[in-house]
Amino acid sequence: MKKAAAILLAGVMAFGLIGCGGTQTSGSGQAEGTAQESSAAADNAAAESTAAESVQEEESSTQAQSADAAADGEGRQFIVGFDAEFPPYGYKDESGEYVGFDLDLAAEVCKRQGWELVKQPIDWDSKDMELDSGAIDCIWNGFTMNGREDQYTFSVPYVDNSQVFVVAEDAGIETKADLAGKAVGVQKDSSALAALEGDEKALADTFAALNQYADYNTAFMDLEAGAIDALAIDIGVANYQIASRDGGYVILDGEAHKEYLSTEQYGIGFKKGNEELKNTVEATLMEMAEDGTFDVLPKKEVIALKKEWEKLEKNLGGIKEMKKIPDAIFVVDPKKERICVQEAHTLGIPLIGIADTNCDPEELDYVIPGNDDAIRAVKLIVSKMADAVIEAKQGEVLEGAMEIEIPAQAFETEAVEA
Repeated sequence: MKKAAAILLAGVMAFGLIGCGGTQTSGSGQAEGTAQESSAAADNAAAESTAAESVQEEESSTQAQSADAAADGEGRQFIVGFDAEFPPYGYKDESGEYVGFDLDLAAEVCKRQGWELVKQPIDWDSKDMELDSGAIDCIWNGFTMNGREDQYTFSVPYVDNSQVFVVAEDAGIETKADLAGKAVGVQKDSSALAALEGDEKALADTFAALNQYADYNTAFMDLEAGAIDALAIDIGVANYQIASRDGGYVILDGEAHKEYLSTEQYGIGFKKGNEELKNTVEATLMEMAEDGTFDVLPKKEVIALKKEWEKLEKNLGGIKEMKKIPDAIFVVDPKKERICVQEAHTLGIPLIGIADTNCDPEELDYVIPGNDDAIRAVKLIVSKMADAVIEAKQGEVLEGAMEIEIPAQAFETEAVEA
């Protein structure tokens, strides 16, 4: 259309030039030149128009492909809501990263679907609001299905779980009946609380108190402190908490688990009616179950827990049986044990130590001048310290006491004894 208009305009211009005077030959030559220029301009305009249309078609095609990819779910964010105080299913490790068995499963689902996983810690009391508002796509954190089927769209169950009671090993509590007159702790809005307010209400009525906690870590601290006598808790979390404390607590079990509070299953909770997302995640979970991924992920979690346990044992194993703050601390090398020295100052604990020439004697309350690099010198001083403690206890021998062995590799060099 543009080309035809340009040619018509060129013709009009040529006709006008012929009628305006000048020689016929000159006017005709000018008209022909103008017509050729206009034709070339029209051709360029048409080419530009064609190129623009081609670019527009490519953009439309790209947008259509992006829309198709979005429809397929590729590149989308998958926001998982979880309780960050619920190990081993979801918690924050020592590096500040959110980890756990359920988060590992979610990460694998996202990897297979090409999604971006967003780990969103939530307040357990407000989980429904977070889900209904669209702030999270699902609740995936040891989420009990039983009794909640009408409130959420659930995946198939992927973990069999039980609610149990944890008590101190020496508490003298062996059955649920022994909890009568005792203070029992439970997490707010948990399955254990639902059981105690529902089918097991008669049992809960026998308790002296039923204290509710925001998270199980705080509840277990109160159990350790004696503020409560028992804790109603998920068995997976119970096993984790007991293992992290190296025993001292037991789960009320009984024959055929008759002392358990209740038995349940874990599933992934989606907003009611969100069948499409549920079906996608569920199908991926089934694939993971078939190819053995489910068997691998728990092992990874166990390995991580064992590493953490070994680290704690290495750093704190010497004081794990200590029931109270010590009356004094003896250190061999105050410079190497600077953290111990700092904590002793903070707590006001007197320090006794061997002060070598590279140590500051002002950090010690009772200074023993000596070479802290010489094995025999250290063994002599330590043995005399042990003798003094035994003498102070009037010869009382501590049960299970063992002779202290100091490995040679603990010292860099064996210098000349002081």
